[in-house]
Amino acid sequence: MSRRRYSMVSGINEIIMTPLIDVTFLLLIVFVVTTPMLEYVVNVSPPKMTADRPEDPDNILITITNRGEILLERKTLTLAQVAMRLAELKAGKPEAAVLIRADADRAYREVIGMMRVVKAAGFTNLALVTAPEDDER
Repeated sequence: MSRRRYSMVSGINEIIMTPLIDVTFLLLIVFVVTTPMLEYVVNVSPPKMTADRPEDPDNILITITNRGEILLERKTLTLAQVAMRLAELKAGKPEAAVLIRADADRAYREVIGMMRVVKAAGFTNLALVTAPEDDER
């Protein structure tokens, strides 16, 4: 009589949970890290501007043209004349804001020079006027 060998193949009686838990935690970490990086965007169409904004009468506008002319109160002046006129305006409008509008082709040093003249006249509120950018969104 010959003996038969029976191989004892045992079936899996339980599911191994460790790899499943590892993958779950890995996915959780990925979502926790990437969620703050998402950008929440709401598309809004702002109203169109139909009229120019009214100028504040207390503002002092200085314009530097593309030819280098300096305009203050719509009069062409030299830099020294601008300094004297700003000193006079400072006495009458101590809290006025000075707006400098310069042509894009003018050298930056000319605008800085005008800013120095405005500061020397005692004005603390100074702004540079720029053209609005086209909104391509």
